[in-house]
Amino acid sequence: MHPNDSPLRTRVLLLTICTLALIVVFLPLWRNLLQLTSEAVHYSHIVLIPFVSIYFLFIDRERILASVRYFPAGLILTVAGAVPHLLSGELASALSRNDYLSVMVVSMLAMWIGAFISILGPSAFRAAAFPVLFLFLLAPIPDWALDRIVTFLQKGTSEVVAVIFSFVSTPSFREGDYFMVPGLTIHVAPECSGIRSSIALVITALVAGRMFLRSASSVAILAAIAVPITIFKNGLRIVTLTLLAVHVDEGFLQGGLHTRGGYPFFILALVFLAPFLFWLRRRERPRRQDDSGRGPETAAEPSSPLTAD
Repeated sequence: MHPNDSPLRTRVLLLTICTLALIVVFLPLWRNLLQLTSEAVHYSHIVLIPFVSIYFLFIDRERILASVRYFPAGLILTVAGAVPHLLSGELASALSRNDYLSVMVVSMLAMWIGAFISILGPSAFRAAAFPVLFLFLLAPIPDWALDRIVTFLQKGTSEVVAVIFSFVSTPSFREGDYFMVPGLTIHVAPECSGIRSSIALVITALVAGRMFLRSASSVAILAAIAVPITIFKNGLRIVTLTLLAVHVDEGFLQGGLHTRGGYPFFILALVFLAPFLFWLRRRERPRRQDDSGRGPETAAEPSSPLTAD
């Protein structure tokens, strides 16, 4: 079906109306999310998520709209998603602000995905799976999960710091998450877990994977690889600041490199991530043996950007 067909334009218009209606209904949620991004630095990515999804929906629009049909069963998901919204008053009093916003985002997205499937059909949803599911990154991480993630990153960073210190000439002594070096005691606290840069690097890996890789499993692998890279980067940053404080000036622990130095180390993490992206891309490259017995040839890359293995 050509994107200019009148029935298809009607479907797109209907989905647009549903989208705008949900935005209006959940307007207080959007205001709270914007406020959250200014209060919690590890949620600063939220403002970018809708624009990334819109971009991928736009560039894939012909593939998404290639096969559409009404699928009324999708309304079941819309109805299910409406339940938390109808109970928002009770949920607001029973949950923390963070968990409440998380539930409301899932509620809104469930209603929208239900409308999407009802109007465009399951095939269109499968074609749009990445940008649609990417929208779930709008949801704040629930408190119970955030605490465990921060603890995991904190402990991982402590292990990396211990390993790096074992390779440098500066003597150090470790006790849990505390490191004693000449004249200083460093604590790898939860605030030093690098949760913000970890989220940013995982999101970057997802977007880069979506742009340059073909299979969903390769994208997932790249996002998983981003986690140990960000832990290593965080440990390297702490050791670098500590050594500068010991051998140059203690002011490095409170100066610009401490408060704003995450950016060069984040770029370093991207440098570490790049070879894995190239490796996964090379691993996906199809090869074939022709009938004449010649060596493998590189096949033309398919135009469909993301497929399940």
